[in-house]
Amino acid sequence: MAPRIAIAAPSSAFSPEKFEAGLTIVRNMGLSVRVDEAVRARDGFLAGDDALRAAHLRSLLQDDSVDFIWCARGGFGAARTLSLVDDELIRTGQKTLLGFSDATVLLGRWSSLGGPAWHGPVVTQVPDLDEESLTALIDLLRGRETPKSFMGTGLIAGRAEGVLLGGNLASLASVVGTPIEPDLSGTILLLEEVNEAPYRIDRMLTQLELSGRLPKIAGAAVGHFVDCGEEAAVEAVLKRRLGTLGAPVVRGLPFGHGSVNWPVRLGSRAVLDGGAGTLELLG
Repeated sequence: MAPRIAIAAPSSAFSPEKFEAGLTIVRNMGLSVRVDEAVRARDGFLAGDDALRAAHLRSLLQDDSVDFIWCARGGFGAARTLSLVDDELIRTGQKTLLGFSDATVLLGRWSSLGGPAWHGPVVTQVPDLDEESLTALIDLLRGRETPKSFMGTGLIAGRAEGVLLGGNLASLASVVGTPIEPDLSGTILLLEEVNEAPYRIDRMLTQLELSGRLPKIAGAAVGHFVDCGEEAAVEAVLKRRLGTLGAPVVRGLPFGHGSVNWPVRLGSRAVLDGGAGTLELLG
């Protein structure tokens, strides 16, 4: 039985055209997706004010007719809604959450409270996805098996096993030292980014390092860094900041803001092989 899907907009306002295009693609594949009036609200750069966005998220968590909450887009604002959503609602609601980018903070909280959390495309990204990413997304939305093996390029050799957590680098850095920060100790840390210059990537990784978070990870599973300047400069930053951890690093994995963004379940145990350039989910 396919999950019963409802859209949430916990972050930025979105392009109505991209949103409707994404919905049309999914609905044309036979899926039913619920869009409440609150989803289309606007408050400056946000998809409604904090109280409205949080209230809608709470209502979905309490709604027995909803199995699956799918984020409309990323941007900014998810952290502001979390402070207005009771942890017990997330823990007891057991709704599957799908999103990425700014939703990274939600996914981390979901996972820490035992909720099913999927890092994957938001609705507005659907029109831009390549065939493999779209197929994997539709399989997830239908309740089918999704890929568990991912191929990238080894950056730092080694092999590690741990729980897969993380997501957008800027979003992770923004919650360091806050009550909603996920515990990254012993994790395979997923990282992706968009529109950040190499020096800003360095700054955010340095923040994670100096705060004591980065040295505790078991490995880094790096997706795409889209529109972040010269590829060589980004790779140099990743080697410099991650290469001293004594942990394997794989980059170029199929996650991120471009046309390639395969859904992957956070909270899963995973094996990262820096020599082979692979990430494997266990079970």
